[in-house]
Amino acid sequence: MINIDSAQSQTKSQRCLQQRINYCAKTMRITLCLAGIILTTVQLVKYFTYAPDERGFASLVIGLCLGILCLLLSIPPAVEKIVAKFAARVRSRRFAVYTYLTAIGLICMFISMKVALDYESWRRMSSEGSVSEYGTALAYLLTTVFAYPISRQFGRQQHKFLALAYGFLTVAAFVVGMEEISWGQRLIGFEEPQFWSEHNLQSEFTLHNLSFYQHHILNQSFVLAGLVGSFGWLALRYWQKRQRAGKIDWSYILPGWSVSAFFYPNLLFYPIYLTIIDDLSFLAHHDQEHCEFLMSLGILLFVIINFFRQVKETSKNY
Repeated sequence: MINIDSAQSQTKSQRCLQQRINYCAKTMRITLCLAGIILTTVQLVKYFTYAPDERGFASLVIGLCLGILCLLLSIPPAVEKIVAKFAARVRSRRFAVYTYLTAIGLICMFISMKVALDYESWRRMSSEGSVSEYGTALAYLLTTVFAYPISRQFGRQQHKFLALAYGFLTVAAFVVGMEEISWGQRLIGFEEPQFWSEHNLQSEFTLHNLSFYQHHILNQSFVLAGLVGSFGWLALRYWQKRQRAGKIDWSYILPGWSVSAFFYPNLLFYPIYLTIIDDLSFLAHHDQEHCEFLMSLGILLFVIINFFRQVKETSKNY
């Protein structure tokens, strides 16, 4: 009887895992396809509408290449295979190492691009409405899509704290993602209310650019996020050694070391941004868009990893 129950539990776990693989694959396929179409179309419109100068041409080529890459990756067989492999390896040490090295590789790529491009070309790639900014928005909106099922499942399992934490993350990620695109203002072109025109530093329909928030909360929040993301795993290991049965699993709250490198740029950039950036020739204010983009990827990866972990580690509750 025990073997039968065990087999049934395993079958149920495999079925739930497959459902989440299908959910993730469908989400990524739609996202990549839409992102590819939008990126490719925008770059082609720019090219044929006005002849970009040499400085703007580099940004156009990079955007076009990214659009084509997204379209190629959105092919159904490719997405399913990638997601299935991802789900099967989320708890392996090799996967953690590859994830960490991927973040280091992206950091090196951005630094190399900054060195190779002239100032004006790099500034255009880092300005409002850049690929990094829209990538940040997309990453947070995708975080919402994966955080909600985690919250709902924890609620079913009576893990109230984790359910509330991921419920909050669902709402917060959606708000941040929409803030990044000014709640559609630049896409639709609507006029912001008078209050925002008077108090918003960029005259946009956004909360995070209100003068009080900008001066007293925003940058400090990025420093805190960079600190927690970069070194939270040290506290996590300390707590895990002393954790008793029935306690909160903080590995669902604090990012592990595998994604910590995605938070390094934020941790390094914003303290400099708040203190001595005007005295440096290499760093500039607009570099923050790329730092925010890398952090958003780290948060998204952390949530997707937990999206698959939850099935494997709590299968008996399904």
